[in-house]
Amino acid sequence: IEFLTKKKKIFLILLILPFVYTLTVFGSFWGQLKPAVYPASWSKIKSVLEADHRKFLIVAFPWHQYMRYRFNNNQAVYNLAPLYFGDKILSSRDYETKYLDSHETRLEALHVTGLLRIQKEGANLLGEKVDSPVDWAQNLSVIGVKYVLMSKEEGWQDYQFLYTDQNLKKIYDDENFILYENLFYN
Repeated sequence: IEFLTKKKKIFLILLILPFVYTLTVFGSFWGQLKPAVYPASWSKIKSVLEADHRKFLIVAFPWHQYMRYRFNNNQAVYNLAPLYFGDKILSSRDYETKYLDSHETRLEALHVTGLLRIQKEGANLLGEKVDSPVDWAQNLSVIGVKYVLMSKEEGWQDYQFLYTDQNLKKIYDDENFILYENLFYN
């Protein structure tokens, strides 16, 4: 290699470098990437939602931008609900970090975030105390929510307050999901 000039050595290194990093691509980035198959209940829920041709929104809980799914080896990934179920899904875009909470601009999503804050802390997004309990069905119908989709993944038990709402009718329940229909939706 001593017979090569400095320019040729640099060129040779730059030529070889992509091949060195390409090896990790063929090895699934050292096993970090693995294929995952959606459970059958995802397609069942999707067929129920697609059968309804009216204009409506679906709130996806847990309200997180990033989720861990059991079928995805508990890897933290972007919330898959909007990607799988389509543009009717309303899910969180909140970063949930100490210094940057959200970049949310959708009024409907801010409405849901506000309802959750009232439910958990008894205060609205402005920090004002709210004494009355959240009427989920009625408050969600205001923004056009017909269905509430609860993914039974990490943290889903925090949303048990939905069980007691008489106007959220459970229409599907299995090991992966609970689907509620909002009876206030018209």
